[in-house]
Amino acid sequence: MNTHAEIRALARAQGLPPADVDALLDALGPHLDAYTELVLTWDGLEVITGGRGPQVASALAEIAGEHGASAALIDAFLAIHAVFPLVMVGLKVELGPRAAGPTLYVRTKDRVEHVLDVLDAHVAVPDALRARLAGTEVLYGLGLHDEDGQLQVKTYTLATVDVDGRREPGFVSWRLRAGRLTSEVKRYVPEVPWREIACDGDRWARLLDLGRELGFLSAGHVAITEIDGRPTELKLYVERVGAVPTDWSAR
Repeated sequence: MNTHAEIRALARAQGLPPADVDALLDALGPHLDAYTELVLTWDGLEVITGGRGPQVASALAEIAGEHGASAALIDAFLAIHAVFPLVMVGLKVELGPRAAGPTLYVRTKDRVEHVLDVLDAHVAVPDALRARLAGTEVLYGLGLHDEDGQLQVKTYTLATVDVDGRREPGFVSWRLRAGRLTSEVKRYVPEVPWREIACDGDRWARLLDLGRELGFLSAGHVAITEIDGRPTELKLYVERVGAVPTDWSAR
């Protein structure tokens, strides 16, 4: 089964409108042949694609604009990518009743202070975020999206995360909204075998069964969002085309 068929199968299982799926596949088109990551949520589906180079960055920015991204978001993304022109960039488009607007990514993998200084030209970087990232040498990536008419930021760094009482290497993502560091944090556990993923509820059970039918062997990341220390959302990330190994030295 090809990636387009997998997306359609997952969308059907989630009860998503076929017209929305057709529009997503038409928009992302050939980019999915270079990189495809599927994100399973409780009631939706998210698709990430990407690549390298200014042409790819411009094309993804154009698609994001067609899906509602603001001019400020697109300008910031392209300007940041211009500082890091050789790195991978990405675009996430969401489907479902709680779908947010598109997110554009730059996999910066550069010194924290340098990346934050570059970001500061577009979004004020509060001291609270710099303090949160103190002791971390490398900022692995940035995600940019719109919320309530303002440019929002997600940071990604390698870190040790708590998993069922164990401490494992993974990713941590802090979020800026309206220039403030929020109490929301997202923790990513990498390379979890599909058979070991434990999710509560019949809906997740059906999705996990479908994933097995589609040949999913593992989740590249299992992500848990926390607000004020309370888990609020689970997502499963599955790279299907162009998987990129994590550079564990970039800490």
